[in-house]
Amino acid sequence: MASKEESPSDDEMRQEITEKTKVSEYAELTEIRLLLIGKTGNGKSATGNTILGRKCFSSKPSPKSVTKTGQMGKMRWKEKVYTVLDTPGLFDNTMSKDNLELEIIKCFGILSPGPHIILYVLSQSRYTDEEILVSNQFFDLLKEDPRMNMIICFTGKDNLEHDDITEAEFLKDPPTNLADLIQQCKGNVLFVNNRVTQKTEIDRQWNDIYTFIDKILTTSNYAVFKNTLLKEIEKELKNKVSMKTSAQVETNNQQRAKNQWSIALNGETLKYLLKKFSVFGLGGLLGAFVATIIGFQAGVAFACGIGGGVVATAVNEYVCSIS
Repeated sequence: MASKEESPSDDEMRQEITEKTKVSEYAELTEIRLLLIGKTGNGKSATGNTILGRKCFSSKPSPKSVTKTGQMGKMRWKEKVYTVLDTPGLFDNTMSKDNLELEIIKCFGILSPGPHIILYVLSQSRYTDEEILVSNQFFDLLKEDPRMNMIICFTGKDNLEHDDITEAEFLKDPPTNLADLIQQCKGNVLFVNNRVTQKTEIDRQWNDIYTFIDKILTTSNYAVFKNTLLKEIEKELKNKVSMKTSAQVETNNQQRAKNQWSIALNGETLKYLLKKFSVFGLGGLLGAFVATIIGFQAGVAFACGIGGGVVATAVNEYVCSIS
């Protein structure tokens, strides 16, 4: 008589973490933060769903960005917590300046003190001039060089398999700009199939992704990417945690986990950060990041000290809209 297939243990299953999950169940575990970036339509959201093992982010073919605001997904696997941030189409011309300011603070706040891995998601189709321009804009936005923490993630692995093209063959003679980018990222290239439906294939692909990520983390000693804005946000979040009253019994890590959800869900901690950046002269710092997206002329106004007032106005409107 054939034996039944053994069910995977809890440690082998990706366990969903939501805002309703008790922070005491996971806050003390090692957290791995992953940032998804890339041009609209390349499959950032679908790749995030592949990593999390569930449909967390809205994903569908569209010429416009489906993700309008930074979204966080979390899961627990093998006694680690994986936090995935799906970014909006920051370089879409449909996003207003005020929304850009808010989204930068929100995304960086969720990732504080910094992402361990930056997945630059590319389609396996041609690496066009537009793609080159967008990648350069992302590097300018992050300010510090992120390539040490970056993986080039190609979606459409199933298309390559359908055309009987191996990954090695695909990478054999890439365009010069793409070859340079891969070299700068130390050859860290990953291919994913976001259309897998069979459970065994889903689990196998996740194990391949995990092995790839874990190798990079081990090599870097779990170093995170940091820039000036991330450092300032981390400082403010530490200050907020230190303000807890003696009546509160949560650990610092539990408080941080709650703050992370508060930022992701447009709650009190996000309002706290926005007000700090408008009141305490950090508008110019934020403006330097916004300038990368909306142009040098707008950035000059922020750098000259006008940014704080603009951010303050955006904060007041935003707080009213989410209160």
